[in-house]
Amino acid sequence: MSYIGGMRGAVALALALGLPRDVPQRETIVTISFAVVAFSVFVQGLTIEPFLRRMGEIE
Repeated sequence: MSYIGGMRGAVALALALGLPRDVPQRETIVTISFAVVAFSVFVQGLTIEPFLRRMGEIE
């Protein structure tokens, strides 16, 4: 299921990058989209092991 998270990030960035260049605040939208996707990937990546330990799935 981990590929689904990557697809969501790719779709969000593709949509932001696909905006016409004349859209007001386009660069801000792209930057914020990238930041949100990167933050969610890092947070999920860093917290999955403690979560699985707490659930008893790994030791």
